[in-house]
Amino acid sequence: MRNSRTASKKFTHIGDILQQTLRTIHRDTNEHLVRLSACWTELVGETIGEHSRPAAMKGKLLLVYVSSPVWLHEMRFLKTDLIDKINLLLGPPGVKDIRFKVG
Repeated sequence: MRNSRTASKKFTHIGDILQQTLRTIHRDTNEHLVRLSACWTELVGETIGEHSRPAAMKGKLLLVYVSSPVWLHEMRFLKTDLIDKINLLLGPPGVKDIRFKVG
């Protein structure tokens, strides 16, 4: 005899689960990018804000465009401090790494 609890369970296709998970991750990273963009200059200071801008987030990776190779080099020195400041602002899940690109 079948257990009535087992018979009433509905199975979900793994593709549906993955799609919903990806939508959630994408929504969260977009919200973080919007918040970060809105206060970027306040967060990094006016001089750095004039030469850089957050461009994209993929999970816990932030891509920041900088105005020149000189600023790319400078931002690499500030990377750890920037990650700490950003994580204070955004909270979990936060940013684990930042990649800088001239653009």
